[in-house]
Amino acid sequence: MGYGLGCLLEMRKLLEFDFSAAIDGAIKDETAKIGAVEDEVLDERIVECKKWLLPPDHFSSYSIFKHSIF
Repeated sequence: MGYGLGCLLEMRKLLEFDFSAAIDGAIKDETAKIGAVEDEVLDERIVECKKWLLPPDHFSSYSIFKHSIF
């Protein structure tokens, strides 16, 4: 029972595949996703802090301005 040429070529591709590069790429991708989420959370915290520091009417006027330009 022998293997066909196509099957042998696929097996060779698997053996030559650089698994460490694939793993490194996956880790970098997940790290980037985690960093983006951390940035988003930080932005939300900054907004929450500004709400405490700025007068209450500041955000209502900003909301009206924001809706008028979009």
